[in-house]
Amino acid sequence: MKLKFNLLVLAALSLSFTACKYNAVQLLAKADASYILEVESGACYGTCPTYTFSLDENHNLDFKGGRYCAFEGDTTIVISAEDYQKLKETLIKKGFFGMDSVYDYEEMMDVPNYIISVSDPKGKFKTQIVRGRVEYPDEFGDLKTEIGELLVKYGMLGG
Repeated sequence: MKLKFNLLVLAALSLSFTACKYNAVQLLAKADASYILEVESGACYGTCPTYTFSLDENHNLDFKGGRYCAFEGDTTIVISAEDYQKLKETLIKKGFFGMDSVYDYEEMMDVPNYIISVSDPKGKFKTQIVRGRVEYPDEFGDLKTEIGELLVKYGMLGG
């Protein structure tokens, strides 16, 4: 009887800790909800573009372009509210917040890391970080494509 009570107390405590954070999808589904997106594209043995960027809630995109980018170096641009919203909708639609944290096949050497991180500027949901190299879901690939298209649109990557 005491064991059942202790398990019940433990379950209640764990639920109370997780209840402090909102569900990211429910929060971001609101039209006025904002997010911070960080992306890192790693090197390969070929011509893979290497870059990192951070997109904040004010639509500022801080880009650090390396090899094989249309823009090399550091710059900050402002993207449109429509592009910011579209990217948020794609994150939700593609199930980003339900993805595993790592998709990899360690024996493959010439495949770049691609890391996507989404956080809440107000800290209301847990940051979701997904790293993909190979064997990742099609939806992760779709996100990579949309992010790449956005960077091409704003002149950071070649088209």
